[in-house]
Amino acid sequence: MNSDVRAFLSIDIDDDALLSRIAHIQQKLDLKAAKMKLVERDNIHFTLRFFGDTPVSKLELMHTELSKVQFAPFTIEIAGVGAFPSIKRPRVIWVGLAQNANLMIDLKREIDDYLGNLG
Repeated sequence: MNSDVRAFLSIDIDDDALLSRIAHIQQKLDLKAAKMKLVERDNIHFTLRFFGDTPVSKLELMHTELSKVQFAPFTIEIAGVGAFPSIKRPRVIWVGLAQNANLMIDLKREIDDYLGNLG
């Protein structure tokens, strides 16, 4: 039997100052108005790719392709907050990048290129 899992690729955040800034933004949100659940501080991350329901059998292939991605560590600075699908009906709240956003974009492109090999 081939089961699916809800999968995504993300970068964990291990900088306490950055996590504190994001947690501060979370505290300012009106959770009752938006009817959302916040991500716990230990689970805050930058999502690079959301795969949705993915066959478990394909995860190993994805892992193999992703192991080819190489990049040097880089620092970021957050700036701006938004939501999708819309600010009036948020399902996901995001923070933008002010510093080295181009490096994050380059990393995502490289990931997409490798995963494109899998269809």
